[in-house]
Amino acid sequence: QQFLHCLGTHTGAEVIFGEGDSPCAKKADLTNRTESLSLQCGKIDLYIDTTCFHEENDNKTVKEGIDRAVILASFRENFLKPVWYLETVLPLMEKAEAEDENDTAKRIVFINTAESSINWNINAKGYGYSMSRAALNNATSTFVNKLLPLGYTFRMFDPMYGKVSAKAAAGACYGYVLRGRCDDDGDPRCQDERRLVIRDAMAREIPW
Repeated sequence: QQFLHCLGTHTGAEVIFGEGDSPCAKKADLTNRTESLSLQCGKIDLYIDTTCFHEENDNKTVKEGIDRAVILASFRENFLKPVWYLETVLPLMEKAEAEDENDTAKRIVFINTAESSINWNINAKGYGYSMSRAALNNATSTFVNKLLPLGYTFRMFDPMYGKVSAKAAAGACYGYVLRGRCDDDGDPRCQDERRLVIRDAMAREIPW
């Protein structure tokens, strides 16, 4: 919450929190949420998903036995919920139009973590969180394949919770998320447009 507050303060943007946090949302609930957002803002240029759920009992090692219920709860919150929520905002993002290369219209951002990386994950217990965040990475890659040709751009960002200050993380996120579009294949900055890249608050690329 501190990171979100700093991010909103840094951008000067209005922060809208969706109603209903049930991981078992129904299609009707999602339709109602879309209609509610439509009344508030009409269209959405930039969508940032900040879902971050840690099941308190997700602390078993493989030798202790993995808790199936805990794993499923993590997947509902960290994978299904972001996917469902993206479905609710896509109709509103379709109304946005990018006017120039510095425009961030139709940009989708997922706040993620290095724990979702196969290479950087150093956990020896607590499988649900890492697995569910890795699943979101794969889903986002599928979103890119479908939506990139339709004018959407994507960002994935790790605020490094607990390792840098919320203010510093928000500033880094602001700079990265609002970076303009890039259509010059010879420009190295285009790499983040052409492929899905996760960067952290220190601007490092997190390997998958």
